[in-house]
Formats: sequence, structure tokens, C-alpha cells
Amino acid sequence: MAEIKGIDVSTHQGTLNWDSLKKDVDFAVIRAGYGGGGADGHFARNWSECRRLGIPRMAYFYAYPGRSGGQTQAEEFFSRVGVLQAGEGVALDIEDDTAYGRALVASDVQWCLD
Repeated sequence: MAEIKGIDVSTHQGTLNWDSLKKDVDFAVIRAGYGGGGADGHFARNWSECRRLGIPRMAYFYAYPGRSGGQTQAEEFFSRVGVLQAGEGVALDIEDDTAYGRALVASDVQWCLD
């Protein structure tokens, strides 16, 4: 079976050299931001560099149910990602909100679905 290599990136990796990475990765999963108004400062560049180089990509968003409604966070997410092209995807990454002292609870599943 062939090995498929992906990379998960956010502002925490700093400014990446996508031209160099292209030979080592088959796809990228890129953080767009997080609930409550947090934009990933490197998202726009990472997103456009992958598109420029033809690296398949997916955007993800850290969701925090305790900070605001699901609709609000979904709108925030898609305003950053824009129109998807064929083969691109999105994912929701729901997280404990330890900064606010809130653990995930069973009702958060419904929050995601709403």
C-alpha cells in the first residue's frame, strides 16, 4: 500500500516554505481559526500557497461551543475559507475550552448538528 503524507498546519508552525514542502506532502490540513473570533494569522497564506502549488487541501476550524452559537462560528469559518474548489474539504474540530474552564458535554454534539 502506498504511503500518503499529510501535514496539519496553523500559525504555530510559523511561515512555511511551501515550495520545499511540496515534495514531501500529498495534502495539507490548514487551521482557519477558532470560535469566538480567533483568526489563524497564517491561514490565508497557507491556503493560497497550497492552491498555487496544487497541493490538495482541507480547512479546519476549532469550535468552542461555550463561546458562541454554532451558526455564528460556522459563518466565521466559511467567511475565512470562501468558495471551495473541487476536491477541497472542511472539518470541524470541537475542543474542550480549558481557557474558560469548560469541558465538552453531551449537548455539544447537538450544538455541532445545529
